[in-house]
Amino acid sequence: LEEKAYATTYADGTLGTGYSWSGTANESTSTRTRTDLVFSNTNNLDNTAGSISFWFKPTHNWSVDYLNQSRYVAMFGPTSFLVSTSNGTVYISYGGAHLHSIPNMNQWRLITFTYNNDNRCIYSNSSLVGCFGSGGYTMTTFRLGNNGTDANAANAIYSDVKTYSIALTATEVADLYYSGLGSHQQQIQPAERFTGSGEPPVINWKLTEGYGTTAYDSSIQQNNGTINGAVWTQLASPAANGSGISLSFDGTDDFVSRTYSSDTELNPKTDDFTVGTWFRHGNTVSSIEYLVSRYSGAGYKMWMDSAGYICFGIDDDSTWGPDDSACTTTSYADSSWHYAQASKTSSSITLYIDGVQKAQD
Repeated sequence: LEEKAYATTYADGTLGTGYSWSGTANESTSTRTRTDLVFSNTNNLDNTAGSISFWFKPTHNWSVDYLNQSRYVAMFGPTSFLVSTSNGTVYISYGGAHLHSIPNMNQWRLITFTYNNDNRCIYSNSSLVGCFGSGGYTMTTFRLGNNGTDANAANAIYSDVKTYSIALTATEVADLYYSGLGSHQQQIQPAERFTGSGEPPVINWKLTEGYGTTAYDSSIQQNNGTINGAVWTQLASPAANGSGISLSFDGTDDFVSRTYSSDTELNPKTDDFTVGTWFRHGNTVSSIEYLVSRYSGAGYKMWMDSAGYICFGIDDDSTWGPDDSACTTTSYADSSWHYAQASKTSSSITLYIDGVQKAQD
């Protein structure tokens, strides 16, 4: 939840790295200690029309741990979102509309509530659950995780809370769902379209946190990186990022690193692998600058040379060569975003820029 003006308390959080509530004191795991997460409706939430959405992931088995109980997911207006169990049946309810298929434990679901003078509607992911009532809506303080008391607090993780001053359409809700789906699908890894084998990534740093010194890994491997010196910036990010946030390096001593682990070990002598990154470089370059590297003598590197060309090289002995490399013949020091991807097989290395093959060796 992004802090706004007026009386709003908040907790740290960003897309795909939501913070959790304990189910008792409802205290966020943020470094800012709060007993509640409250969003004032004053000048923030409109009584005539609006929408509220949030990603929600249960961390307990509701049908076992909370048998015949209700737990408060969120509260706004005169009613609350409840996750309830009745004789083993689990459902989410709000104002008489019931969602009988809530996410399994540790799986994300997008919940969206819209309202205007005609309808009040609930969506689960991209699907309409139901609409009820009509007319405006008397908004009250918006709370996540409880109803203003510690009784029956939710035991779940939240992420990417958004409010709007219009009632989103079904198409807009679907867009909202699909734009956030990738960051909330850690339990289901999509096939990589260039790997051929369909293997999931071993590291996927989105670099959209916007705070702190950790680059969170959105793959199932949880290979988080440590940010050294690089700073967060609001410089327009690539379309695939969509967050408006990126990480800026000073060209001197900034880097993101990950200590060795067996699942990140890519042997350039025996392994087939693919490495890729988005980058945006200024119009001038005077020396070799490395984009991605993993080596200690043997290893691989992706770099921009002094002409602005992008190169990828591998080496399988104790002294960096490289033994084999491929370079573009076009400069990409042009202050524009590009996606560089290199693939190594038993017989060749191939370099792609923006999805187009530019070099092979």
